[in-house]
Amino acid sequence: VVALLPVASILFIGSNLLGAGTLKDIALALFVGMAVGTFSSVFVATPLDVLLRRDDERIVKHTAKVKALRESGEVPTTVDEKGIVRVGALVPGEHKGSAAQPKRKRRK
Repeated sequence: VVALLPVASILFIGSNLLGAGTLKDIALALFVGMAVGTFSSVFVATPLDVLLRRDDERIVKHTAKVKALRESGEVPTTVDEKGIVRVGALVPGEHKGSAAQPKRKRRK
């Protein structure tokens, strides 16, 4: 999304303010390509990757482990009306103070 903003501004400035046809054509092709690429990466490639990897031995073991842990009741789980599963309680963080900060390296 962030990368589309400068290309969109070039497209807008090139077509509306400057009237440059070549700049407009190149910016439009770049804008459409970036938008379609982003869309396909998020909504096509990711679900396809999950679908292709679901029979992987490590993922099957992990899924079985998570299901067994949920069914054991050892970890409290809640499912809300939207179907979102929450595992464990939310614990707010706390300030550890300046002693927890990394030490500054000495300059040479």
